[in-house]
Amino acid sequence: MEPEDCQWGLEASGGNWTGIVGTLQHEKADFSMDLTLTSERATAVNFCRVYIDENMVILSSKPRPPPEYLSLIKPFEGIVWLIVVVSVMVWGVMLWCLLRIRNRVSQGSSMDIASSLFYGWGLLLEDRPYEPPANLTGQVLVGIWLISCLILRAFYMSSLISRLVEGGKPPVINVIEEMVARGETDGWQWGTVTMTGVFNTFFSTSSNPDFLIAKEFMQQNTSRLTHPDCAQEAAAHNPGHPAGYKSPRNNE
Repeated sequence: MEPEDCQWGLEASGGNWTGIVGTLQHEKADFSMDLTLTSERATAVNFCRVYIDENMVILSSKPRPPPEYLSLIKPFEGIVWLIVVVSVMVWGVMLWCLLRIRNRVSQGSSMDIASSLFYGWGLLLEDRPYEPPANLTGQVLVGIWLISCLILRAFYMSSLISRLVEGGKPPVINVIEEMVARGETDGWQWGTVTMTGVFNTFFSTSSNPDFLIAKEFMQQNTSRLTHPDCAQEAAAHNPGHPAGYKSPRNNE
């Protein structure tokens, strides 16, 4: 038999229980063989030997490796690349301005704006186009840029090697707090086939605000996020309504 409300067992008002626990509590059945043990339920019914320990696990799809054409730009975020481009442009303009001012004062050598910009890119890419400026002002500016390029290349190479070795995989989610955090920062979504029984009790009675956020999101989006084929397969192994109820009284 199944309980009238088709629930596993949630605590109600007045010390009463719903579902299977309530059926046993009010002696409408003798025993059940399909119910998860919790400390709250143990106050209303007696549990015998536990044959199956059911765990709740967070499942996520395996991360796919990024496209090969993105491998060279993945070591840095977009904002970092933007800063690099702007820095090269600013440095090139500064070099051009300083050499132009120096040329007017002491009639030294100068270069056009395009040459200054390409000179900065050449130093960054370890492809120096020609000899550095002869005056001290240009040499100091080039030396500062060389040190900056050395530091930038060191960070880039270490990040690139790390991504090639690890594949750029995001960290595995081990706790619900991480899942909720990824939802807020990266827009991750989650769902469950059913929100009943111990699963519902676990989230409803928790004082952790992240658990309540996870539950509310699942209740609002489960029907949309759960794939029909996956839901059908899961329901075949774990139906959403209580079953497996045994009562000798019903056989009399």
